Amino acid sequence: MGSKVSTQGDVYSYGILLLEMFTGLRPTDDRFKDGLDLHTFVKMAYPQHVMDILDQALLLDEENGINISSCQSAVSASEEAQNCLLSIIKIGLFCTEALPQQRMNLGDVIKIMHAARETLLRDSPRESPKISQLNNYNASS
Repeated sequence: MGSKVSTQGDVYSYGILLLEMFTGLRPTDDRFKDGLDLHTFVKMAYPQHVMDILDQALLLDEENGINISSCQSAVSASEEAQNCLLSIIKIGLFCTEALPQQRMNLGDVIKIMHAARETLLRDSPRESPKISQLNNYNASS
């Protein structure tokens, strides 16, 4: 954003990368004009409409050829995955705040990403305590 090189700039870049990967959109997409940018676009959809803006390729079950987001029988099975996706999107939003001091600490990003991975790989369907801590995360901490 025109400032000198810093870790907070790296955090911003990481956040943009997350938002790009999960929406399938680039910050230079034609739809981003008149003050709308990737961060604002995702923030407007978060959390109720995030599934609507995700890259549909992420929601495909290639093995069975179905779209998970539209399959009602998969809703309960994918609820945990949706919670993890919301957590990752929220990390992307915290990392791309305009002011560097409002951005998420990289150490916290790593902890929450590891927790999301553990949650998805674990057999039990309960939420990881570290992921639930994201709901109480304060970017100034």
